[in-house]
Amino acid sequence: MSLTPPRPSRHRQRGIISIMAAIILIVAVIFGLSKTYDIIGNTSLSNVAQGDSTAAFFLAESGVEIAKATIESANVAGNYAAATCTGLQGSSFTLGSGTVAITEATCAGVAPCGECDVTVRGTVDAAERSIKIKVSSVNSQGTASCGYDPSLALTTTVDNQGVFTNLAYRAKPVAACADSFTSNALIGSCQITGTGGTQICTPSNDGWNIQMTGTNAMSGMGIFSDINLTPGIYQIGQTFTTTSGGINANRNYVQVGVLLAPPTGGSVSRTGTYAADTGGNRTANSTGTSGSVTTGWNCAQANGSANPNRAAGSNMLLYGFSSAPQNNVLSGVSLGSVPLRFQVEMQSTQGTPPDNIYSQIWYAYNNAFYPTSYTGAMGTVLANSGASFQATVGAAVNGYISGTTLTVTSVTNDGVIRIGDSVSGTGVTTGTVIAAFGTGTGGTGTYTVNNSQTVGSAPPPASNTVALTIRSLVLNVKSTGLTGAIGVGDTIISGALAGQTVSRITSEVTGGTAGTGGAGDYLLPAQVTTPITTTTAMQSGNTAVTYSGAGIDSPNYDPLPGTALAIVSGNGSLSHNSITGGIAPDIIDPNTATLTVSSGSALYAGDAVIGTKVKPDTRITAVLSGNTYTVTPSQTVASGSSMLARTAAVSGSGTSMIVSRPVYLNNADICGGVCALFRGPGSMSFSLYGITSGDDWASGFACVNGVDPNTVRTLGVVSTKRTGWSEVVR
Repeated sequence: MSLTPPRPSRHRQRGIISIMAAIILIVAVIFGLSKTYDIIGNTSLSNVAQGDSTAAFFLAESGVEIAKATIESANVAGNYAAATCTGLQGSSFTLGSGTVAITEATCAGVAPCGECDVTVRGTVDAAERSIKIKVSSVNSQGTASCGYDPSLALTTTVDNQGVFTNLAYRAKPVAACADSFTSNALIGSCQITGTGGTQICTPSNDGWNIQMTGTNAMSGMGIFSDINLTPGIYQIGQTFTTTSGGINANRNYVQVGVLLAPPTGGSVSRTGTYAADTGGNRTANSTGTSGSVTTGWNCAQANGSANPNRAAGSNMLLYGFSSAPQNNVLSGVSLGSVPLRFQVEMQSTQGTPPDNIYSQIWYAYNNAFYPTSYTGAMGTVLANSGASFQATVGAAVNGYISGTTLTVTSVTNDGVIRIGDSVSGTGVTTGTVIAAFGTGTGGTGTYTVNNSQTVGSAPPPASNTVALTIRSLVLNVKSTGLTGAIGVGDTIISGALAGQTVSRITSEVTGGTAGTGGAGDYLLPAQVTTPITTTTAMQSGNTAVTYSGAGIDSPNYDPLPGTALAIVSGNGSLSHNSITGGIAPDIIDPNTATLTVSSGSALYAGDAVIGTKVKPDTRITAVLSGNTYTVTPSQTVASGSSMLARTAAVSGSGTSMIVSRPVYLNNADICGGVCALFRGPGSMSFSLYGITSGDDWASGFACVNGVDPNTVRTLGVVSTKRTGWSEVVR
């Protein structure tokens, strides 16, 4: 019988297959789930990245709007400049869940900045998006064309306003603007027309018309006219004619202007003008970058002699400038050392290429301050507010010390020894002071010192005496060279002790001669290290000054705070500082700002601050630290800007005032207003910055009174629009 192995049952085979199939299914499901989770995870990360990228894009767009708003705000405020654009670069801030940074801001096109190219980057975590825009400026702050009848529109809002315009034009035609008349153009007429009627403005009475004969035949015309009409819309215009007269002559021109409003109830009036293109005091040139005005000019009217009262009684100096530049445009003007403030500029756009001429207006403001009547120079006579004198402090002596007795054998600097003075020299115990007089009462003789010691010995031999330094806080004023009176609280403003405060000697100084305004002893706040000799000339001054004479004309009866002052005649000095720095608005007080000085000496509360970009009537209200100050009004001035700080009135009445710095004024006449701009600091010359020698230019000055410095308004506006947009591809 044969044996056959048993066969597996089909049922068992089917079970194994089912298990294997289940395992395969489970593996497949797990694999599928894993892939699903990977896909979900990647999708989630992609969604997050996409969200961050979108958020970064919107942040960049927000930065674009901030940049555009900054430019538009400057336009509205009337201080739009190239720095408005370029100053945006480097700005960054946090917004939402990310940051915004302006990585580029450059200027192009017609001044002040015809096109501002800005690149803004938005960042959220690792996502970055950048947008580049072009903000174009449409300059309607004036008019430019080829024609014979330039005119500017002006809208008056109150009575008694004034308007000043500066017209730059080619006296001879150029290819871009030519007609059959080749002779120089003349101004045929000037008039104001509008809803209130017609008012004639004659250049010979109200301004200047300089016909240049240089390479570019550049000419300039400045016109000031009172607008004593009811509020309304007007046009101020001129007409070009040929030299033969009566025939209109087309010329290239650019004209800008400002409207000047008075305080409520006041009026704006012109007090004088000056311009010249011949002689030694020219305000026109084709070969230089500086000029001067006639010595003694005080805003003289064309139909009258120079009168200093007009200068002291004018609170604004206007400067009109016309040029055909070879390279750059005018970037700064200073009269003496006083910088003028920039107001408006327009360049020509007519012709292909555009004819390269432009017109500007600059100004300086200072509160008027003057007497109703006077004899001789204008101003008020300030008496006994300081003194010039010769004095010694301490002494250089020879002598010896034995025990507590100091014997002085000679005094080499005409100095005076007083109780409390310290004694120093080789071998002298530190802290040795004069405790009492012996036979000496200020000169040679014996004195008691507080420390017992032996220094040198009595002669002979003479070589045993030693050189000793007597350090003192006693100022001994000599009668020689004394002019004026010294008072308690005076400050020495010139000489070896400049900056030291003096006080009158009291009975505590045994043997001294108390000073009572003249020769005698005065105390200083600290001992002077090096003895001062009698030949040293000094001047003392005080911040409180009194004046006599006529009252001050209303509404300027009291010297208003911030009024810069100058000396017209007499003995005296008013100090000033040339500084470099910047001004930033206070984040809490909207009425103040912080001045940070990067170079220049210390300033004083009450000083007037003047600069090309500084608001009119700016003054220091508080000293915060060695180089920071609170100023008013609130404003922004870029760091590194040049400014001038001057002695100014802090408060005042009809007979006295407090000034910001110690001053030396002995029978000196002072003034405010435009007078202070011409009288000091500096001379009657003016300097032009940014242009090159060889540029044709013509200019002039106009003195105006009654202007509210917060209402200087440019005729026309600069508007902005976004003319380009692109996303920067990384």
